[in-house]
Amino acid sequence: MLRLTLSLFLAMVASGHSISVSTSEGVLEDRTLRLTLRIPIYEVENVPQSRLTAAIEITGATLKATDCKPVDTELICQLAYEFPFAPGERIDAAVTLARVTVPNHVHIMKLSSKNVTRQAVFDRTFEHEQIDFHESAKAEIWWRAARMGFVQLGFQPILLLLLLIIPRPLAYLLGATAAFFLVLPDRFYAPPGFFELASAMALVYLAFEYLFFPKASGKWVFCALIGAIEGTALAVLARPTGAGAIAFGSGNLLASFTLSFLALHFSRNISERSMRILMWALSALGIIWSIWVFVKRF
Repeated sequence: MLRLTLSLFLAMVASGHSISVSTSEGVLEDRTLRLTLRIPIYEVENVPQSRLTAAIEITGATLKATDCKPVDTELICQLAYEFPFAPGERIDAAVTLARVTVPNHVHIMKLSSKNVTRQAVFDRTFEHEQIDFHESAKAEIWWRAARMGFVQLGFQPILLLLLLIIPRPLAYLLGATAAFFLVLPDRFYAPPGFFELASAMALVYLAFEYLFFPKASGKWVFCALIGAIEGTALAVLARPTGAGAIAFGSGNLLASFTLSFLALHFSRNISERSMRILMWALSALGIIWSIWVFVKRF
């Protein structure tokens, strides 16, 4: 478990964000696709515009025009793609923004053609999608969203560290599920830094509780509260995926509970000395990360 934790910390340093979402909306007219990309400025502060626009490819089309400008906290790019002939009812798209921003980046693309609108979701594990303007089966939409939600957990290293030491996985799951379904329909939103800071502080709390208050009561309450925070973050992340939001959240929650349950089971075979070393390390990492997030994001 010590090696796994170290690997997760290195991944956390590399990724640096708990929530990262961009969107694009486009209209296909004859041979021209006009796409409006919206992405948080903090994600692309050091990314050249040419590299950013090259991260969205439409098969068979040539990028003819780009116009990017900052608006409030977003960078908005107007992109124009041209096909050599009318593409018909299917468009193949590749989005690699997770390679040029952060590994856990999720991009939601909505395209319209002849009053029909379709949506595709991209991340590090699903970079290629075919957008079919025929009616998609609901089962296919749910399966894709659930699969993406499940694997998206692998790109949330702060949360992964939390799940490895959560003492009451069921309480966490109940809190996260309740918060997810309560927040999902609402317009509540918080900046990514808020959830990052809350997750890092929760990590410190769990480590300190193990070190100094191993027999403290009320663990169910605190685990449910931490779950509610993460469930709220998950709802904000899943909301833009539209029809697949519930499936996305369900896949993520299933992965979270499975990991925390297995971690709790296998941690019983770790010596007390090794566990204390691990908790001291996690508390130090959580404090450092909290300070970094506070300085960087607020």
